[in-house]
Amino acid sequence: MRVVHVMPFFEPATQFGGPVAQLPLLLPHVARRGVEISVVTTNAGCRGRVATGRWIRRDGYRVWYAAVAALAERPPFWCPSMRRPLRRAIARADAVHACLSFTHSVLQSAWTARQFGKPYIYTPRGCLSPAHLAIKPRLKQAWSAVWERRIVCRAAALHALTQEEIADVESFCGKRVPAYQIPNAVEPFPVTDGMASDMTNKLAGFEMPAGRMILTLCSLQPIKRLDLLLQAVRRVAVSKPDVWLAIGGRDLGSRAEWETLASTLGLSERVLWLGHLDADQKRAALNRASLFALTSDAEGMPNAALEALSAGVPCVLTRGCRLPEVEAEGAGRVVGPDPEAIATGLHELLGDEDRLRSARQRARRLAAQRFSPEAVADAVVRMYADLLERPTLSLAEAGPEP
Repeated sequence: MRVVHVMPFFEPATQFGGPVAQLPLLLPHVARRGVEISVVTTNAGCRGRVATGRWIRRDGYRVWYAAVAALAERPPFWCPSMRRPLRRAIARADAVHACLSFTHSVLQSAWTARQFGKPYIYTPRGCLSPAHLAIKPRLKQAWSAVWERRIVCRAAALHALTQEEIADVESFCGKRVPAYQIPNAVEPFPVTDGMASDMTNKLAGFEMPAGRMILTLCSLQPIKRLDLLLQAVRRVAVSKPDVWLAIGGRDLGSRAEWETLASTLGLSERVLWLGHLDADQKRAALNRASLFALTSDAEGMPNAALEALSAGVPCVLTRGCRLPEVEAEGAGRVVGPDPEAIATGLHELLGDEDRLRSARQRARRLAAQRFSPEAVADAVVRMYADLLERPTLSLAEAGPEP
């Protein structure tokens, strides 16, 4: 079985968030299950750090980085140089897996797959949620009218992270689509005897206060709604003066606004701005945390929350994070998107040590059983096998290209 994965950016362009972390984690497990994988991508976000114009072997799969112009390192990541390697890879493939909506790579891969009569799978990764569609809506409406809606409707299958995403896609294209719900994966959290003592070294340069730490990890942009979390922490601090908040993540324009809000709320001494954390620093921060919180308006499926679960850190999440399993399995709370509800969730866990201890165990178990790379890879391979058993429409039946 040969599958071509297509996305607009890839490792080491970690500034683009979750999708860049997911594929390098998952693909080796899929390859070990007998799938021959080729990744066609661009060097957006990593120009000068990767070789372009040739295949590069990775852990059981290969990657082609097409060179993108500096001005195109932003949506829709226009990259005409992707066309030739994409055609060659798809010509010999059984199926195509296209990731991330409103991108030139998805447009090219869908067009090329149809040209060669190959089925393609469409993975939006949260991009079709109402909250994400409300960002630059006119551009997305125009792109959808010309391309995206037809691309989605003509896909052989949808790979959705959640049931909510299936509903988003069906609302977007106006019809039911063949869908597979397969979540993101998370690696087991490494636990070593020296982890606690090593934490200080990993986070050198930060003066870590005593007391209980609430950790959040996210890019600092409006959709992450740290304003809600800051207001909730202020409420919690009234009765729990030992609680403080650590914020890790790249600033995408909102940090100054939220620092001002923290100061206005009297939280300057209770908030530690960590900036971007590398993998070791992130593990150290998770090891130090009493709770993890994420208060986004919308997520596909947040890797940071999965990493917290794997580390045994109970979570308080807003419903927009789309992880109802956290509450259903007793690994934390899922609450409404308002400061009072978030504060209540934090209070309930921090105020009950027995419940917090149980939530830690349940968090690890949930991550291991539901989100392990092995379980997710098995589901992906079953999706591919099922897809290839279906008849594929001919180009004449499918209609004109977008």
